[in-house]
Amino acid sequence: MPGPFHLTSYVMIITYIYKMKISRPNRKAKAAGQPSNRERILAAASQLFQEAGYQGLSISSICKRVGIAPTSLYWHFGDKAGLMRAVVENISAGHTSRLQEFVKAADGGPAKQLDLIVDGVRSLVLTQPSGALSFVAMLAQGATDDAALNEAMADARRRELDSIAEAFGAILGADEGRTAALTLLASVNYAALVYRVTHSEHDVDEILSAMKKAISAQAGLT
Repeated sequence: MPGPFHLTSYVMIITYIYKMKISRPNRKAKAAGQPSNRERILAAASQLFQEAGYQGLSISSICKRVGIAPTSLYWHFGDKAGLMRAVVENISAGHTSRLQEFVKAADGGPAKQLDLIVDGVRSLVLTQPSGALSFVAMLAQGATDDAALNEAMADARRRELDSIAEAFGAILGADEGRTAALTLLASVNYAALVYRVTHSEHDVDEILSAMKKAISAQAGLT
């Protein structure tokens, strides 16, 4: 029976070997321009979340889709909650970026800009896969029992609000921009939730029409 020192050394050696086994394929993949294991896990988890939602997402289903052992997933993300925090950050960044682009790209004066923003938001809601709408719903409602994951979603909501408020601020001014951002995000989340259930473009149009009127009134454009 090895003593404590020898046992500790043995564990360190095994850990080092395992690190090398994981890092070598990742370096080869990066050199070949292919996604790393971490990127592949994140992509698979995002896709499976869109298909099955948070409760339907399992470590085994992710590993099966990527073709890896669970130890690789645990190495990169720790556990399911850690993985989902990364998924939230990844999807939220893309969602926020698109909304921000709609606001920044609009041109032609505040009223015309608002029309273009509404068109962009409508396109975003109607063209998202149902799983992405599920993400918007989860982000809006904080629909998990994991405190750390809920905090990650709260952080994502704060970043989203700050980014959109900054973009709107360039059009309407700082105070009006933040109010407009709050109205837009609440409307987008609500429209996404409604469309996820009804699949009615008319319902989405009514929600976004009310959003446009509210922002116009808040900014003194009417």
